[in-house]
Amino acid sequence: MNKKIYMVLLSFLCFNSVAQALPERTIQDIIERSQHGDAEAMYQYADSLLQDENKANQKEGAKWMLKSAEGGFWLAFSTVGDFYKYGFTVEQDSKKAVEWYKKSAEQDDPAGQNNLGLAYYTGEGISQNKTLAAKWYQKSAEQGDANAQRNLALMNLYGDGVVKNEKQAFQWMLKSAEQGDEDAQNSVGQMYLEGKGVTENLKLAVQWLKRSEAQGNRYAHQQLWEMCNAGRITTECMD
Repeated sequence: MNKKIYMVLLSFLCFNSVAQALPERTIQDIIERSQHGDAEAMYQYADSLLQDENKANQKEGAKWMLKSAEGGFWLAFSTVGDFYKYGFTVEQDSKKAVEWYKKSAEQDDPAGQNNLGLAYYTGEGISQNKTLAAKWYQKSAEQGDANAQRNLALMNLYGDGVVKNEKQAFQWMLKSAEQGDEDAQNSVGQMYLEGKGVTENLKLAVQWLKRSEAQGNRYAHQQLWEMCNAGRITTECMD
């Protein structure tokens, strides 16, 4: 599997490292329950297989994830939507992806709500509707989804499909940044730097940019480099 796609899919799984965290007897029990039609067990079994580096096991995991979703286990819905969005083990189909995202969102799953919001925002697999995009981002963001918080912040920051509100944009961006989202951390740094939605604060700008840079964000790195060259900061400059 393409590593980037795998990481996107993996980010939506909730039972991380099942195979490593559970004793062998429990794993065997999950497998047996899966084979007897237990949709939740199928999900857990699928998760452990999808994390395996062996491609054959990943494909087997995808098969069980599909079975779990078809069996009605709601946590599998959004991940199956990702399978269709990226064409992983199934034929790429944006419309089917949206169908699964809708099922997930209707179960109040924040991952599905964010993905449905993104589909409405881009118009991929469904008619573009930024009002509905903001609605679903909001629902997801209120449940603490860092991606949705960042997405909603950007819509508010630029007045993209919603009334422009820089203060609200900063509040949502900060929530996402505090959860460790590197792009949100970079944006919070930029907003402190420019005084957008918050009082300008160079010290806090640098702190957030450095947190983002530490995660490998090239935009934060570039901003810090430019600030060093311009003499705006000194002690924080890189070697």
